[in-house]
Amino acid sequence: MLKNSQATINLAPLLLACSAIVSSIAVSPAMGLELDFGLGGGVTNSDNATRIANDDLAISENRYSLNASIAAVHNSERINLNSNYVYTRTTFSEESQPDRSAKNGNTVLNFGAASDYLNLALTHSVVLTLADPSATQLLENLQERNIYGVEPALNLRLSPVDRLRVSGAHQKIDYEEQEFRNSTRDTAALNWFHSFSRIREFNLSVSRSDIEFESQPAANYTLDSVNLRYASRLRMLQYQISLGREETDVLSNNSYNLDFNFSLPTSTLGLTLSRALRDTSSGNMNTVFLDEEGNVFFDGGADQVDQIVLTESEILWTSGILCLRCNIQLSYRIAEEAYAVNLELDNEQVVANARFNYQFRTNQSLGLQYSNSTREFEGAPERDFTLDRVEISYRFSLSNGMESRLFTSRQERENTNVSADVTEENQYGLILDYRF
Repeated sequence: MLKNSQATINLAPLLLACSAIVSSIAVSPAMGLELDFGLGGGVTNSDNATRIANDDLAISENRYSLNASIAAVHNSERINLNSNYVYTRTTFSEESQPDRSAKNGNTVLNFGAASDYLNLALTHSVVLTLADPSATQLLENLQERNIYGVEPALNLRLSPVDRLRVSGAHQKIDYEEQEFRNSTRDTAALNWFHSFSRIREFNLSVSRSDIEFESQPAANYTLDSVNLRYASRLRMLQYQISLGREETDVLSNNSYNLDFNFSLPTSTLGLTLSRALRDTSSGNMNTVFLDEEGNVFFDGGADQVDQIVLTESEILWTSGILCLRCNIQLSYRIAEEAYAVNLELDNEQVVANARFNYQFRTNQSLGLQYSNSTREFEGAPERDFTLDRVEISYRFSLSNGMESRLFTSRQERENTNVSADVTEENQYGLILDYRF
């Protein structure tokens, strides 16, 4: 059993020292940087903009959007950058919601090669999350969650096949509106890596994290964890298996992460199973899934501060087996949240998704998508709901970098334990995107 103590981790000296040392490493000039820019916009008409059950009060409205995107990739001996952001401005013709600007994206910047004694990683991600997990999917019910991170590390080569990694990490989590969920996370970790071959590796890690909530210090806690990991990269199969133990003052958890990816000439099959101890600030660490219309399927957070055990599983199959011009994607995902204190918030979300795409020509394609999502709350069945959505779209690309998408969709949401509470919405629209 892991034992918690009241000792806290002060990583500030470590972060400053390692940052200064790594910054002084002689690196190659910033060359080979690949940049991609995009501008776009669109209009979407909805016959029920506020998604209410009373048809007499439904608002027909146009939603206008403008967006700008930037992506940057750089890979050299000692600098690796991968960054992708989208900024969107949305306005509403009938003012059913306040006009809104939003960002979505992430950055990972690594200094130092894997063989260097010192490495430094800088990270940032921002996504839109639901302020209330049972709220209707409207832009005004979403808020940005930013996660900033810095992680210096010391690498020691013990033998040709063994290395030791000592690292410290500082993460800051900020919410756009629910500031009571803001937190910081300081982690000290020790990792031992053993390579059986160029494609097989074993890893043992031990870590301690101090989590502090800015406005609710009584919810602060320490997380101790130990983890074993095995990874293999074969020609058609890549997989990793992690098993561990996590403990705080109020929760203990047998953690795991299983990730399998199988590739054939015409198909790919992926399976992911995970279980980890989180909290309602970090949620699922911004691994939020969005569809093309911006629907948030998974958040991992809630509207109160608490520790949670987050269990997720997903199977994803993509194939072009039907014909040379066809592509099929099927996925099924389950996410469960088990709370330490607020047991009435325990919930499960299940999402099934099917996509079919047929490419008439290299620049034209027809798409069909169907999704079914259910969410059930153990202690509040009145919040349970089922959401069905179907969409048909047509894409047309021009050689100058312009792409257009015409679509029409229908959505039905039913609060399963409230009679006569069914919301229906029909949409159609045009989206334009230009890459240069």
